[in-house]
Amino acid sequence: MNDKKRLKRIADEKNKLANQKLIALTFDDGPNPTTTPQLLKTLSAAKVPATFFALGKEAQQYPDIIKEESDLGNEVASHTWDHKDLVTLSPAQQKQEIESANQLINKITGKNVTLFRPPYGSYNNSVLCQTDLTAVNWSVDTNDWRYHTSAPVVQNVATYAHDGAIILMHDIHQWSVDAVPQIIQNLKAQGYTFVTVSTLLDIRNGGAKAQQVYFGR
Repeated sequence: MNDKKRLKRIADEKNKLANQKLIALTFDDGPNPTTTPQLLKTLSAAKVPATFFALGKEAQQYPDIIKEESDLGNEVASHTWDHKDLVTLSPAQQKQEIESANQLINKITGKNVTLFRPPYGSYNNSVLCQTDLTAVNWSVDTNDWRYHTSAPVVQNVATYAHDGAIILMHDIHQWSVDAVPQIIQNLKAQGYTFVTVSTLLDIRNGGAKAQQVYFGR
């Protein structure tokens, strides 16, 4: 997309969502053949878009789920190929981990998403400089991997949600997926509008910049 079209898209998004409380749900480590389809039904029924940071090795195994995520209006981006801590790798390995997943996911979806999420939120300048992609971390950590019930996941979102937040969850855990209907209900009741990470960055940051990292406000 050229700069003129990109600026027009951002202006249109700002006009549409002006003065609204925005929030982005993100889901890491999938897709999972059992829990991800369930989550997609929940999001679709609620008309809520999300951003999926998928692992390349899982996308390779379940391309139909990746395609469905995208076709339903969600954003799908790289979470690297197999979840290595990027700062422990050589520059060439960092590039391979990020780019291999990004290229596969874009090929499956037919889109050119330029975001990635570094595993564990771990990055340094070398990681950021290996590609022209944009790193995305989070401002609300549900800590869902710690639990085996949905209640604390719902509570963590309720406690820490704020305008401009990027919420970290994982679509590989059943209890996390089970928490989503209540999370959506609670946030909608508080007047939040759900957007993808790219839309959030368009509106609040004038668009995602290459080789930068964003956390959500």
